[in-house]
Amino acid sequence: MAEAGSNSTPPTAGQQTMSATEIEAALAHLEMLQDRIDSLRTTIPSLVSPLAQSATSRAEMFGRVRKAAVQSAGDLKAFREEWGSERTRGLLARGREGYGEVAKA
Repeated sequence: MAEAGSNSTPPTAGQQTMSATEIEAALAHLEMLQDRIDSLRTTIPSLVSPLAQSATSRAEMFGRVRKAAVQSAGDLKAFREEWGSERTRGLLARGREGYGEVAKA
């Protein structure tokens, strides 16, 4: 019998409870993904910025644009790898399962 005031429901057959440490690690991972998304918002401005700056030559301007493009491509690749990782997919699937259980209640 559940204790009075307890809102927790027992896990379903395919669901396991998470410890506080696991929850904190999952939240830290999701926060890291959010930070990467936030940093990607500056991708276009960082690519255009060298074009607006005065450069001594076209070669210098091209070098700045190239450097910004390489940096942006690396940032996007890192985000895509993390987003597609087994850990992220597992966290998102677990969230969807949990949301489905809450919606049914």
